[in-house]
Amino acid sequence: MIVGIVSNRAHRLRPTVLNVLEALQSEGVRAEVVVVDGSGHAAENQMFGDAAAKPYGVGVSILDEKTYLNHQAAEYRFLFEGPYGGPRNAVLLEAVKRQKNVVFLDDDVVPVEPFFTRFAKHLNDHGLVVGAYAGRRTGVSFLMDKASRALTDFREHRISRKEALVKLREAFCGYSDEWPPSVEGYQAGCLAVSWKLALPYAFFPTRFRIEDGVFCSLSKYFSKEEAFQPFLPEAPVGFHKPEKYGLDTLVNYYVDGVQGSCIGLAVEYALKQFGRLPTDEQVTRSCREGPNTLLHEFSPERFALRRQQQKPLDEAVKKLEDSDIEKEYFRFALTSFKDVCLPDLESQVKRFFRVQEKWRELTASLRT
Repeated sequence: MIVGIVSNRAHRLRPTVLNVLEALQSEGVRAEVVVVDGSGHAAENQMFGDAAAKPYGVGVSILDEKTYLNHQAAEYRFLFEGPYGGPRNAVLLEAVKRQKNVVFLDDDVVPVEPFFTRFAKHLNDHGLVVGAYAGRRTGVSFLMDKASRALTDFREHRISRKEALVKLREAFCGYSDEWPPSVEGYQAGCLAVSWKLALPYAFFPTRFRIEDGVFCSLSKYFSKEEAFQPFLPEAPVGFHKPEKYGLDTLVNYYVDGVQGSCIGLAVEYALKQFGRLPTDEQVTRSCREGPNTLLHEFSPERFALRRQQQKPLDEAVKKLEDSDIEKEYFRFALTSFKDVCLPDLESQVKRFFRVQEKWRELTASLRT
């Protein structure tokens, strides 16, 4: 087994490596750790990893993200580009080369025992296993829920202005309330992939935060196997401990999520209707039909209805008298079709199919 970690933050990576080493020893699981490091401090982190792993007898490989990418043949280099998806593919390729299954763990996720034991067990029967998340979520739905509850509670005098502002700032900074373990959604920060499933199928290297969801939801079209989500008593659990970011995080995630979903929906439409090698004309149709229902939510009629429903929250946010919060709230509330329309949607979809074609070519070359 490989434990794959993608990280660009040395201060988060080092505790994660220690957590992984301790969990592997405690569970009696044999594995090697492969890190794709985008922090710019790969050499120092390798020294740390070597020293930390020595008492455990575990191999730790720290791959500098840029160096790894530049060492690839020019025609395959784009498969490993970031910020999202490409670094995961670097781990995936190492898994294929070594013919070892990989358990992905993000640098802000703590494995809850028996984390690796459960993944190993499920990988005996499934090629793609999705673990459960506990702790704080960065999904837009969780953040929006926290923000709307804070405004509603303030409006109905259940919490004070100070309490409301604290909750709103956390929500807009991408910091949700804590949640119990849950298996909804796909998160590659708590995910296992068999090396055989990885032979024909790769993550989508993109600028959008969709690489995990796309990989899991579309796997059946490339591997004939859907993502397996164990029920909670048997699910590996990762405790999520994200950092707070800027006040614009929620809205940026929201717009990014809608645009990324348009890509995923267009790709899925193309796969369903035309298969894995759609023509340019078929891609054009897929980009028109696939995201149609989602984008309808941003039509003038739906926008007007949504704004009518948001009036009580508009009034509540104004009463808080915080210009920064008010600015971000209305940036979200006034998000329109022009904000989420993706001008390069067709090129993104074509790129997805090119990624999969070149990935299959690359992995086939490793077996010849």
